[in-house]
Amino acid sequence: MSSASTTGENNVSIAQPMQGFSLRRLVYYVLLALSGGAVIVFVAYLSLALEWRSHPFFGTMVSYRAVIDAGRPTSGEAWPGLEAGLRYLDRIIAIDGIPLAEDRQDNATAIATYHNIMINKEVGERITVTVERYADVNDINVPYCEPVGDGVAICTVSYILQDFPDGDFLAYFILPYVAGLIAFGIAIVILRLRPTEPIALIAVLAAIGLSVYMTGIFDVG
Repeated sequence: MSSASTTGENNVSIAQPMQGFSLRRLVYYVLLALSGGAVIVFVAYLSLALEWRSHPFFGTMVSYRAVIDAGRPTSGEAWPGLEAGLRYLDRIIAIDGIPLAEDRQDNATAIATYHNIMINKEVGERITVTVERYADVNDINVPYCEPVGDGVAICTVSYILQDFPDGDFLAYFILPYVAGLIAFGIAIVILRLRPTEPIALIAVLAAIGLSVYMTGIFDVG
């Protein structure tokens, strides 16, 4: 009876480490798969950024809702859209007289139309942008804005398209992208050196997540 009990205890004690080891290995392989997926994402982000750079710069940063973003020059070189009078949170409603969407709340159609228009533009070409602005009287009481309601105006500006400045591309894309790759490299080193330690695996997961965020912050934004 005692011998059988001892044998049973030994079997349990052997099985528990094996189960723990198997779970850790499973997590290890999952992280390897995530790493492979992250590499694909890195390539996609790089491709998108270079494709975006190959076209004229709109003159401001634009959000996925076709709204002027808060981005500002970092290199000292002026952005023509901002210089012409476009402001943060202006909603783009037309480019060269072409409405972005019939329904101004249809963000998907608006941003798709925006991209379709901009992809056919050339550096040095003049563009006319119409925006809807919600602001106080000081922000809409300007020559290029026509008030249409309480605190609302339709503003139209025109300017020459330029390339995105090299210094701004460095600050907005290259530096965060490189930082993301460094974070990914750290994740791979930890995974290689500590493949079965729970704390190390958590650190690897966090580093991979950070790397994907950093490399894609320009494209997502």
